[in-house]
Amino acid sequence: MRRAECPLSGWGSLRSARRSTLAAGLLAALLMMLAFGARSASAVTLEDFSGPAFQILAPGEDGSTFPDSFSTDQGKLYDALTAHGGSVSTSLVETDYVSEKFGVSGSVLRTETPIPGLEIQRDSHDIPHVFGATRADVMFGSGYVAAEDRGLLLKLGLGPAYTAALDIPGISPFRLLLNGRSFKPSAEAVKFVEEQKNVLLEKGARGEQVLHDLESWAEGINAYEATLPEAERLPTVTVADAIAGFAFIGSIFGNGGGGEVANSELLANLQSSLGAEEGLKVFHDLREVNDPEAPTTASKAFPYDQLPTGPTPGSLIVDPGSQNGAALHAAKVSKASRRKASNFLLVGHQLSKTGNPLAVMGPQLGYFYPEIVMQGDLHGGGIDAQGVIAPISPYVFIGRGKDFAWSLTSAGSQNTMMFLEKLCNPDHSPPTRASDHYEYNGSCVSMKTGAAG
Repeated sequence: MRRAECPLSGWGSLRSARRSTLAAGLLAALLMMLAFGARSASAVTLEDFSGPAFQILAPGEDGSTFPDSFSTDQGKLYDALTAHGGSVSTSLVETDYVSEKFGVSGSVLRTETPIPGLEIQRDSHDIPHVFGATRADVMFGSGYVAAEDRGLLLKLGLGPAYTAALDIPGISPFRLLLNGRSFKPSAEAVKFVEEQKNVLLEKGARGEQVLHDLESWAEGINAYEATLPEAERLPTVTVADAIAGFAFIGSIFGNGGGGEVANSELLANLQSSLGAEEGLKVFHDLREVNDPEAPTTASKAFPYDQLPTGPTPGSLIVDPGSQNGAALHAAKVSKASRRKASNFLLVGHQLSKTGNPLAVMGPQLGYFYPEIVMQGDLHGGGIDAQGVIAPISPYVFIGRGKDFAWSLTSAGSQNTMMFLEKLCNPDHSPPTRASDHYEYNGSCVSMKTGAAG
């Protein structure tokens, strides 16, 4: 997707936003949504402080099994602009991009009213503009249009999403989706994922709000599915599916870390060939901690994941070549699933010809059919947001609010950790690779296994 945000009046700055728990991303999404602060569900009274605002999603908004005119219309617009290279003018952007102003720009193609208090207006590109009397109505509408516009993707993706939530080694959830391979989670797996909602409940009112949002979103999907012939419907969608969906998004765009054993083996090999002291020096030189020559976009330091200053009894050095084939394969699959190389251009108001800040944001999601995201415009119950929605969640996660906009790129932060456990046997015999117990607080504890699906 390529999107252009032209002047947003009143901006003083541009604010930008794999999980320590499955639910952490849900709470972050809620906090973003709460910041929008709209009061109205009417297209007439929408408050919008932006100047011209544009977006484009190739190939198009519709992603059904049988493509229609709205499946490729934006792809054609995007291609038309590409031919102009470095000679893109304002008039070309206005012609070859789609409006991202709140509400419908131009005529309303059609209107849907799935439930009282909810109206969905479709613009000339079939982009849904959702107006709800309450927040629950808006979340219901987000689910309804997800099923309508990305039902095929939901059918293909809800099963693989559980492989992300369970973090099954050696399996790429996104690759399962792209290859059209199904995954049916076991009852045990569904129960495990569903229990992650307790993390939200621990956060109090905001966490409870996220759960209410997910419940309304699932109800919206199921409501649209009820309009289809029974043989074409999705299985009933639940909150557990929504939680798994957030894990799926994280496995693509937020998956970082998890290289502790590989790093340990690298250090072991360096020290084996260069000696303990020289090998450690080379390792420190290669490690990405704080490179003073690296380019930065922030004026203030942001210390994160620095070198430890105290003892690290858990940072053991493994024997060179001790990783087995399964471990190497799992690491390779995890690394291959990470997507990178999004881009953005920002111009502060001091350097802008209009005196307003400018933003051109290009999150690189790749080109697929159906596209893995959809467009949406959500209003009502404290929400004012337009942009990109992942159909396996209710929230706008790339887009704009009343007076600010944000984009994303792939995260490389240390949010997946690998640990070494010391094996043991209950009979106190020497442990081997076949041992299924480990030491914990002086006890020999049995490892647990479960059926994923």
